Amino acid sequence: MRSGATPKWLGVECCAFHQSLTNAACPNRDYSFFVDDTLLTLAALREGMGLAYLPCFMGDNDARLLRYLAPEPHHDVGLWLLYHPNLRRTKRVRLFREHMLAEMVSQRELFDGLKPRREGRNNLATMSSPEPKRHGRQAAPV
Repeated sequence: MRSGATPKWLGVECCAFHQSLTNAACPNRDYSFFVDDTLLTLAALREGMGLAYLPCFMGDNDARLLRYLAPEPHHDVGLWLLYHPNLRRTKRVRLFREHMLAEMVSQRELFDGLKPRREGRNNLATMSSPEPKRHGRQAAPV
């Protein structure tokens, strides 16, 4: 992005909460592209289509993206594990829940946006890009 250039944002249409974050960051609503899914947002960021909010555990784990802004606590909506009430006490669901909790606790710094990136490391994809693009739980510019 050129110095002093106004970044273009990706419009988010998935839910009112994410729309409000994007509208606050881009009040003129001059979006370069609209998305309604986190994986589509990630793909658009990888292609350099603009800025967007992205969970730190996704953006910080992708060597093709660079964080644009620091995590902001009011953007934290937590991470939910949903399952049918009738399955709540089944062994397989209980074991899965315990496993996921242990994994998330062991990687808390990554989920909280505090884990420093290891250059060249990319756990979410195997393709490489010549130059990283910025991202953020907080945004990624063109």
